[in-house]
Amino acid sequence: MAFLKKLKWFWYLLFFFSTFMVMLYLTFPADTLKGYVTEQVEQSLSAEGNGQWVYPPSVQIGKMSLWRLSGVSMKEVSIQPASFTNKPADKWIFNQLKMRVGIFSTLGGKPQINFDSYLYDGRARGSVTLTPEGGISRFWFDLGHFDLNKFVNVSKDAELPMKGIVNINAEFDLGKNPATDGDGELNLDLKNFAIGPGKLELPIPGMAGGLSVPQINFGQLTGNVSLQKGKGKTKNLRLAGGDLEANLNLDVDMHKNLLRSRLGGSGWFRIAPQFLNKNPQFKALLDFSPDLKKAREADGKYPFTLKGTLGMPFPKFGK
Repeated sequence: MAFLKKLKWFWYLLFFFSTFMVMLYLTFPADTLKGYVTEQVEQSLSAEGNGQWVYPPSVQIGKMSLWRLSGVSMKEVSIQPASFTNKPADKWIFNQLKMRVGIFSTLGGKPQINFDSYLYDGRARGSVTLTPEGGISRFWFDLGHFDLNKFVNVSKDAELPMKGIVNINAEFDLGKNPATDGDGELNLDLKNFAIGPGKLELPIPGMAGGLSVPQINFGQLTGNVSLQKGKGKTKNLRLAGGDLEANLNLDVDMHKNLLRSRLGGSGWFRIAPQFLNKNPQFKALLDFSPDLKKAREADGKYPFTLKGTLGMPFPKFGK
């Protein structure tokens, strides 16, 4: 009998909870919440630059509904950052964007934020776990079939067009101290990568207005980055199959401030002779630099070393 009474109360609680959930979904104030979310995101974007922008940020949300109890699902989302020039900033266009904050993880002092989105023919999804202080302790991220052409070239007058299909998956547990506890792995695959034709702003003496860049086909960029106990290392990070070949081996010592992480490594790059013959200005640039001219090997490779930090790397050509 005691068991039956407990079972009866369990069914009562389940009934009331189910009724509450149904009523919540039926009476969910989507329009009110949509306006609130739009206003909060625009205010957050407006904080950057202290109002010195020329064009203010703009956020638009088509439809909104609940997602997994503590999250929201939004469709036809457009986010346009502030612009500090006379040209409006390009928009981020999401076909669908879902975000949810875990209830129990938040109560435990380590909020977990989950997201899932569809944009530029691809899908981006992942999860971020925060520390009680607001830092990131763990995250995973997966980006599949992201079209660079549609992302970079939203505006028809893009100064330097880009093409390529991006696939990235990463999972990291940074622990209490990323410099000693950080573990994880990242895999990168960028297919049919190409840039140009267009303009590239480079600080080259005697060349005002930037460098005119022809179409450069980079082929495929692939690689793996692993992190164990705060020590990062690249594996098979290379560029192949296009006008430019490159290979890089890199070691990274993590720091609490990511940009201050120490790095060291070496690699090489080589430009296809056919490309240099068609674009003599690039050959002239290579010959213009004494360091590059001295570093060039018989097979056309330019070896280099890399030191410094992630925030301020220092390349040196030659072995």
